[in-house]
Amino acid sequence: MSDKVYLGENMAQLDRSPALPPVSRVVLKLDEENSYRSGDGTGRTMEISCPYGTQAMADRILAVLRGCTYTPLQAQDALLDPAAELGDGLTAGGIYTVLGQMDLDWDALMAGDVGAPGQTEQESEYQYRSPVIAAIHGQIAETRSILAKTAEEIRLEVKNEIEGLSASISVKLDSITSTVQGQGQAISVVEQRVDSITSTVQGQGQAISVVEQRVDSTTSTVQGQGQAISVVEQKVDSIRLSVSNGADSSTITMTVGGVAVSSQQITFTGVVTFSDLAGSGTTVINGNNVTTGTISANRLDLTGAVTFSDLSSAVRNDINDSYSIASDTQDTVSRWTYGGTTYIDGARIMTGTVSASVLEGGSVNLLNYGGSAVGVLTMTGASSSSYAIDLTSFGALRLTGEAGDVFLKSGNGTYFHVMGDVVIGYANLRSNQSGNYSCGTSIYRWSDVYSDTSVATTSDRKMKTAVTYDMAPYETLFDRLRPTPFRYNNGTSGRTHLGMISQDVEQAMAETGLTGQDFAGFVRGEDEDGGDICLLRYSEFIPLCIDQIQKLKARVAELEGRS
Repeated sequence: MSDKVYLGENMAQLDRSPALPPVSRVVLKLDEENSYRSGDGTGRTMEISCPYGTQAMADRILAVLRGCTYTPLQAQDALLDPAAELGDGLTAGGIYTVLGQMDLDWDALMAGDVGAPGQTEQESEYQYRSPVIAAIHGQIAETRSILAKTAEEIRLEVKNEIEGLSASISVKLDSITSTVQGQGQAISVVEQRVDSITSTVQGQGQAISVVEQRVDSTTSTVQGQGQAISVVEQKVDSIRLSVSNGADSSTITMTVGGVAVSSQQITFTGVVTFSDLAGSGTTVINGNNVTTGTISANRLDLTGAVTFSDLSSAVRNDINDSYSIASDTQDTVSRWTYGGTTYIDGARIMTGTVSASVLEGGSVNLLNYGGSAVGVLTMTGASSSSYAIDLTSFGALRLTGEAGDVFLKSGNGTYFHVMGDVVIGYANLRSNQSGNYSCGTSIYRWSDVYSDTSVATTSDRKMKTAVTYDMAPYETLFDRLRPTPFRYNNGTSGRTHLGMISQDVEQAMAETGLTGQDFAGFVRGEDEDGGDICLLRYSEFIPLCIDQIQKLKARVAELEGRS
């Protein structure tokens, strides 16, 4: 207070309000989230916006104000000293308080309305900042810079807690580290030591890029989601490149003595020439032509015309004799039969049984006893991959595992598609693990579920924990529920349904201080477009209704007992 003003009874009317409880706690708000507190909640709390407050300041203010009571009053047409100012001590009607409000008429008597309003004293006395300006300065205060110096380290840091952004430089005797932190998990770090420099950039998820430089090597690593990773390592006598994804990998290693290539598949484009190998001479591979000296193989498949040069007459005669025998065998086959006869020509082999370790081809036709096609196994195109294996039956199709299970698997996170109704007969449709999988997802939901009986939900005591039987926190939520009739936007019948709006339930939860951890009846998921979609578990509302009905029943019994 700046001064004291005595008003006494020099006023037309004095209105007094009941005295407020004594001050027992002081709160100095630095910003929207941080504050210093002193005292307890047994009396009145004085809350002050002060970005530069300290704990010592809060303790000192409480020491002065503890036990003081504040009596709001309003004096009309008061003959106030013109020199009086807001914040002066005011004595009016035997009450000593603060001059917190003043409205002078500036007439001959300088009469006006003065008083100590029923709001917090400092808000009327010293308008340091308006509430909006105080909020803005509170937000600005979230961005801070820190310069810390110790015997081991000098650290400079700038951060904004609201945006989740920060940047820092740490200087130590053996290293200098600079870090830039973005929103989410995005971060970049450069660490410099006397023998190395390491640069790291990390994005969302597991994506990360690292470059490490030493006096004898440079290593660059890029890792994506999952197990995908590529590495380039350079030394004075070698360069190594590797790309891997789980069990699949490719590696190229170059040294002074040679180049080593390791991969599941290697593709060469253009003319490939091998020279100075273990044997003398040169081998050239160009398109469909191989020119070399000697070919050594366990098996050679020859298609089309074969020209033999530089062979002895005896070897040529043996080859011609083999061809003649094959031609004679073809001539003896008059029709396609399975009576022990095999027919071979350039486009077809006809026989009874073919036994092979590997059978290769574009398609396999399945024939009945009359020789007519009843099915085909072939390769076709696909929308989810570059090709598909198509098994087609012109009648029914049965997949049977006589002594084991039948597995249909779709890999790489794709889907298992069924076109037409799925009928389960002679068995139950169940999960292979209890409680691990869902029927439908928040993105792809079923339109209707039909059943002869209601759904049986696991409710065994041994499957639950934190059982309190305390429904009190949910009474206010029950009172705020808003049932309503409605129609579905994508409905086909045009019928009116009864239910609730998920966003109304979410708002009711927020108003009652409940979160998604406190009440599982509200679910937030993701729709087909990647946006939010809200769902309700209506079964979670049944205990609310039971609790309210039980209380109403008890209340009715109590009222009937009184009557």
